[in-house]
Amino acid sequence: MPTLNGTGACCASGVVNKCGVCDGPADAVLDIHGACCSAGVLDEMGKCCEHSNGLDSCGVCGGADTCVVVMELTTTNSTNGTTSSAQLAAVSSAVASALDVPEDWVSVSENTAPARRLTTLPSRRLADTGVIDASVALPVSR
Repeated sequence: MPTLNGTGACCASGVVNKCGVCDGPADAVLDIHGACCSAGVLDEMGKCCEHSNGLDSCGVCGGADTCVVVMELTTTNSTNGTTSSAQLAAVSSAVASALDVPEDWVSVSENTAPARRLTTLPSRRLADTGVIDASVALPVSR
């Protein structure tokens, strides 16, 4: 029975795939952007994967099975001043302990945004931000 394809044209066979193509590949799908993925393979992000290697075990198109997830967090130094290396080490240790991961997976640094100057009082400066940034690279096994 004839039907309409994705552009509104008549499809005599009545076979329209998920992309709206008359007599198109049966395994075709729409990706997250609405583009037709004729291979029918979507990566972990929902994007079409047309790479010759396909998806790796992590769901990365054309990837090499190096499944790493990076988690980032920001915390404030309770002293609201310059952060010492001992404080950075303590944050690194606390993050590793809370996530039950080795400390070498954790990268911690002081956010070195410059101290702000009050515009109404040019001679006064606000204290350093005391912000600490941390990121954790988590290998994922599948």
